[in-house]
Amino acid sequence: MASATSWEIIESFAAALRNHAALNEWAQAEYAQPLRILQGINMANLPREEDCPLIALVPESGKFGRITEHAATIRVVLAVNDDRFVDDALEGLKLLATDFGSLTLQALQDGEDGFYIGEVADLYELSDFPLLYREFQITITSSTCIGGNEL
Repeated sequence: MASATSWEIIESFAAALRNHAALNEWAQAEYAQPLRILQGINMANLPREEDCPLIALVPESGKFGRITEHAATIRVVLAVNDDRFVDDALEGLKLLATDFGSLTLQALQDGEDGFYIGEVADLYELSDFPLLYREFQITITSSTCIGGNEL
């Protein structure tokens, strides 16, 4: 696959998330509202509790030039507004770690553009409770082409 810009990857990821039936059905069933997909984050007007559940896609870093493999890292931020405790477990955190997280990764892997998802790192953020976040740092790699042929 030829190298793509970070923004092309974000547009592809956003389409994959919007078109993934199981992910969108899950959001509607669990939170009684549609999943919101953001391409970037307005730091002056951050998402609020009523905007959840949401996924924000943000370009993070890239590796390009005269190298055999190009890479772009996209931050995928999942957010829920969920302070429920069920059997002494924080339900929103559990959903980020299970259903919401796995459905999101599946949607990105199933995307039409077939970007190769390499390394995935993640972290959780609880400091804005009851807003709960899980962030994936997803690295997309592609081979450099010479004369129209991939290496």
